[in-house]
Amino acid sequence: MNPRYQATRSKILLCGMFVIAAVILIVYQPALQLGFFLDDWEQLNWAGRYGLIQHLFPSFPTPEFRPFRALQWKLAYQLFGSNPLGYHLLNVILHLAVCLLLYRLIRRTAKPPAIALVATLLFATCTVCNFPAPTTNDPVMLLLETHYSLAIQWPATPDALGAFLCLLATDFWLSYLNKPTLRLYVLVLVLSLCATLSKETGITLPILLILLDLWFVRRTRTPSGFLRRYAPFALVMLIYLPIRAMHHLESPYTSGQYSLNNPIIENLLVYLQTLVLPWRLDGVLGLVWLLVVILCCVYASLIRRNHVATFLMIGAFVTTLPHVPFYFVLPRYLYLSFVFPAIGFGWLVSRTLVFAKARIWIAGMLALVIAASSARIADETSNFSKIIHESVSNLAPIIEKHPQFPDGTLLYLINPPFFSLELQGFFLPQYGRNVLVGSTDQGTCVGLRDHDPSFVFFFDGNGRVQEQRVGDVRMVTSQPELPIRFAAPIRLERYQFASTTVKRGDSLVLLLCWRATAKIDKNYTVFVHLVNAEGQLIEGCDSEPEGGRAPTTSYPSGSPFVTASIISINTQVLPGSGYRLEVGLYHQPTMERLSILDARGHPITDRLIIESLSIVD
Repeated sequence: MNPRYQATRSKILLCGMFVIAAVILIVYQPALQLGFFLDDWEQLNWAGRYGLIQHLFPSFPTPEFRPFRALQWKLAYQLFGSNPLGYHLLNVILHLAVCLLLYRLIRRTAKPPAIALVATLLFATCTVCNFPAPTTNDPVMLLLETHYSLAIQWPATPDALGAFLCLLATDFWLSYLNKPTLRLYVLVLVLSLCATLSKETGITLPILLILLDLWFVRRTRTPSGFLRRYAPFALVMLIYLPIRAMHHLESPYTSGQYSLNNPIIENLLVYLQTLVLPWRLDGVLGLVWLLVVILCCVYASLIRRNHVATFLMIGAFVTTLPHVPFYFVLPRYLYLSFVFPAIGFGWLVSRTLVFAKARIWIAGMLALVIAASSARIADETSNFSKIIHESVSNLAPIIEKHPQFPDGTLLYLINPPFFSLELQGFFLPQYGRNVLVGSTDQGTCVGLRDHDPSFVFFFDGNGRVQEQRVGDVRMVTSQPELPIRFAAPIRLERYQFASTTVKRGDSLVLLLCWRATAKIDKNYTVFVHLVNAEGQLIEGCDSEPEGGRAPTTSYPSGSPFVTASIISINTQVLPGSGYRLEVGLYHQPTMERLSILDARGHPITDRLIIESLSIVD
């Protein structure tokens, strides 16, 4: 190769990389000011509480089997501690690395340099906003369902890490196909496994590597040699998939989220429609455009024998498939999939620049699209920042009131805004590993009196946090004696009070520990009524588990769950010690109470009586 041409090519490559890096760092600079959000606290909790080996072979209840992502967080925790700036910076750097790898790969396989630059800039800044209007007013769900840029702005997401490992493996695979060495082969195999252990999309990588081998290198090889080349990849997948499936079935977090009963076809259409035109085009027009693009790709693939078009079409489709069984569409899932349409858009723009006379106008329109996407990302970052602030505002008063707790303290939160694993991470930087954090979503009934001190926190109607220190409990009795079973596959196994002596104006806190003995076919409401010695109803609390967020039909056979009842004691209630609670279940549509059964299965009553409770001044 001519040295002068090689030097020019290198300068163009470096200039392109500099432009890409500058755009990304400018566009995503506001993300560095964000804090932690939901799953971030969960990852922080594991990173702070568990060792390195436990992250590679997790024994703690992880929502997904992604040990390499957990390892990334463990290493980041050693560097940054609980400072969110480091984690956000790392995620932006990962996005930059993905874009630079994409730029390099396109330059290696496509001749016009403009294709690589245009495609990479579109991938780097596109917000993928062509999603149907969400059907929820919940700001958190609204954020998840509409913000593609969460893949870069939310450190807990493994999208950038998984894509980086996939593209790095692809780059080394191209080098291997051109000059086979054992070192490169083993490196790609290891990267393929790491990508899969970071995000499930990695299982599609061997398919992409096979397509590159068949259509871009095109070396003549025997079927047996081809089989030997890819047999190790198949073996890795055969080992991984049963482990992943077993974890999925056992995990209480994902078993209901990923299912073949979810709207798979509808999800796939939304994803594909978004990939072929990331900018909004709803309804029939969107479907027509999707059909047009598919027909064009099929024509280019089958009639014109264009392997590039075939590779891009199959790549986008295959990398999207792992996400369609989820129960709703998430824009950030398209992070890796958007690589393929970005290359297609890059080719289309570069070819237009070659043939069009008004190149300056086309280049200006491209710059305008990138600027508009950048402005949208800035707006999304601002919205994300507000939601992060609101999500922690309800819990901040706890830290403000209690800067420290002694080791061994239990903090138990009732129907909190976060899951228990996220709560543990939220409180970890402030209180350390020796302060225990639990909540009603854990399912198991934590012993409030197994720790000293213990505090129960709950939220009033305005979302303000209230607290009770767990006090002494006088002897109370219940009829019938626990455990009791109902005329449905539900068993009540235990109850706990924060205190059985309550001041007027305070609240009575009762935890009920249940178990589903089989699949429950109806949603039942728990009632807890406070009555006086004459049997008159004083106060009451009727609610579904976790405030309706976890209906009884969601619990599989054998699953424990906890409900909490908070009964406010009016200041007008007369003090005394003859109060009792009536506890039971009923079906809301019919208001029919469930009967309690004896040992022979005969109904004996429709309520559990707990007595006696005291109300004092």
